[in-house]
Amino acid sequence: MELTKNDTIDFDPISVESIHQANGYLIVKMPSQPCYTQKIAAKNGEDRIPQYEVEFLVYNSKFVQNSIKLPFSTAEWEIKHPSGSRMCFLPANYSAEGPVTLIFEKGNKATEIVGQGLN
Repeated sequence: MELTKNDTIDFDPISVESIHQANGYLIVKMPSQPCYTQKIAAKNGEDRIPQYEVEFLVYNSKFVQNSIKLPFSTAEWEIKHPSGSRMCFLPANYSAEGPVTLIFEKGNKATEIVGQGLN
């Protein structure tokens, strides 16, 4: 199945595999996040939840802090932007205009990225 703009991705927890720089972006890669809006009901009661590889592209960005060792999984994360903040569930076509701050926390460590926008 393909993701559509009407689908919602569950990021609780978020599982980050890598963060790397490419083409003016910091790319945050999550290899397998569930999409409950595409749940497939099974006759035996074992519903199937499709998993998708997802990337956040943070443009004109830099690390403010980067102390969490990759890969990691955490429920403590947030996207902050001028019109509010988001965490947990995001629409498949989510974007935010900046300044944008993406924060991941795990124990007493944190990774923080700031940029001008996020797709």
